[in-house]
Amino acid sequence: MRVAWRRWVPLLLALPMIACGLSPLTPTPTAPPFATDVPTVAPPTVPPTDTPTPTPIPLDACPLPASPPPPEQPADFASLPYVVQQYLSAGADVAALEALLEGWNVLIEVAAADLTANGRTEVIVVAHDPASETFVPATALFVYGCREGAYVLQGQDPSPDHTISLAQVEDVTGDETLEIVYIRTMCGAHTCYESLGILGWDGRAFYNLMDDVLELPHPTYTVAAGRIEARSGGIGSVGAEPQEYYTEVWTWNGHAFVFEERIYAPAVYRYHVLLEGERALEAGDLDAARAAYQRVIDDDRLEEWSTISGLLDPVDERAQLTAFAHWRLMLIHLLRSEEDAAEAAYDLLVDEYLDERGHPVAAMAETFWDAYEDTGQMADGCAAVVTDAQVGSAVLDFFNQAYGYANPWWEPLDLCWWEP
Repeated sequence: MRVAWRRWVPLLLALPMIACGLSPLTPTPTAPPFATDVPTVAPPTVPPTDTPTPTPIPLDACPLPASPPPPEQPADFASLPYVVQQYLSAGADVAALEALLEGWNVLIEVAAADLTANGRTEVIVVAHDPASETFVPATALFVYGCREGAYVLQGQDPSPDHTISLAQVEDVTGDETLEIVYIRTMCGAHTCYESLGILGWDGRAFYNLMDDVLELPHPTYTVAAGRIEARSGGIGSVGAEPQEYYTEVWTWNGHAFVFEERIYAPAVYRYHVLLEGERALEAGDLDAARAAYQRVIDDDRLEEWSTISGLLDPVDERAQLTAFAHWRLMLIHLLRSEEDAAEAAYDLLVDEYLDERGHPVAAMAETFWDAYEDTGQMADGCAAVVTDAQVGSAVLDFFNQAYGYANPWWEPLDLCWWEP
């Protein structure tokens, strides 16, 4: 819908790049001007030395294994990644690091894998702040890689408002390198929302592979072969009902995972079929919209939500939804320049609903039609509906009060929005 369907777009992950500094070059002294009257002197003989020439350390070399003494636990969580870096650089292995973090009561998970396809092992650390007093303790993910015989921090995701857990470490983009797939979880009183994070290697550092934020309530994520399928598990609060269950599909475009489509599960309630029509109408698919609205009118297998909620008489609910479906069919006929069919749909609305159940929709159609007949412009009919504070209020109240907050919030422009 024009207002209600907009998705929030929370902030993307910030993954700092680790810059590599080079030692300053020693300037080459400039030779003095050549003087012809200065005698030539043989250079002094340099005695041989037994000092060997140092062997350069390979750029991606890892530290030699050792058993360094465990460091002291840092006083603040912000210092943890640097203490871990020093411990790994001193030669500690993954098992020793895991034992250290567990003893400090900060461990969530430690993993190791070749994430850069260079034959070296990177170390993934997920830890939480034991001093955090928030409901969800501050957590962070760190990725360490080898450089010139030491470990350096090559990527991170500090998530102070979420709990992080690793999901899988495998090639999900098809580039023959492994990616880090992980979950950030935030829980409220009734519902946990989980967002998906994927980190990949770009040759210099690890960066976020998600084009946008993918976050769903109680989801099930399946990530493989350049495709993400994220199925919503629904909001746990009673006030959210009734809900539409759906699966979001995201695909790899060579640079990031991008949203492709949302696939809804088959509707159970008549109201949700009406929403199918709304989505199709907004997308400009008039055939799909008309099919959905006709099903709202005709399909006796669909259920009324009021049989569960008790907020309405189910007969009244069906009449209101059916009248609104006729209203939309009338507008679709006008969009297709089917004047006679539109007038027939209008006459049906007025004859069957104006003095019966569903009359607020019939009254709205009457306001529209009077303005439309004067100018022949749909925009004028819509303007009459939207600017009249009374004509659409009963329809809006029905939608906004009969269904929970997991469903769209209706505004006047959602009733009729066509412009010249």
